[in-house]
Amino acid sequence: GPALTLAGEPLPEPPASWGTATLGVPVIDNYWQTESGWPIMALARALDDRPSRLGSPGVPRYGYNVQLLNAVTGEPCGIIEKGRLVSAGALPPGCNQTIW
Repeated sequence: GPALTLAGEPLPEPPASWGTATLGVPVIDNYWQTESGWPIMALARALDDRPSRLGSPGVPRYGYNVQLLNAVTGEPCGIIEKGRLVSAGALPPGCNQTIW
């Protein structure tokens, strides 16, 4: 069905809830950078039927090994813990390998 997909800055829960209630469709966030060429984390509604979770950009997309690590210890974060998003391993096709 229809949905509103947003990109850019992280989408916190309050505006996502407001958008869903006001528009009557799911409001879906995703995470990517210009240099990545495509979303790093997103929900692909045409490929899977996972429900969107307010405040979450979705799941890692193809080619990315994404982990959320504690900024101080470098250990994996627990549920609802904030941390640093890192991508391990080689970058998938389409990503900038260098800037200049």
